[in-house]
Amino acid sequence: MYGLEQIHIAVRPFDSPFATGTSYGPKRKMTEEHNTSISAIGVLSITPGADTPALNVYHNKYAAIQLDPKLMGKHKIPQFKLGDEISGKMPSGKR
Repeated sequence: MYGLEQIHIAVRPFDSPFATGTSYGPKRKMTEEHNTSISAIGVLSITPGADTPALNVYHNKYAAIQLDPKLMGKHKIPQFKLGDEISGKMPSGKR
């Protein structure tokens, strides 16, 4: 949804490379300007040996109209939404 995850690496002469931070890179599909009409994406998956399929819902933090998590929460459907971005760090998914 938000693009490929990137790790920024610094290289100094006579020193080992080290990570300086992370960010989202190319192939973003959800941004402040794009696909704001999509409130969430549901992923239906079937685990071998399971009796029923599982549904996970990923909320679009850039949606113009947010889907209320309570709508699916009462059905105990797992939901995820990224926290706010902090410069140099990847946002963590909140359940």
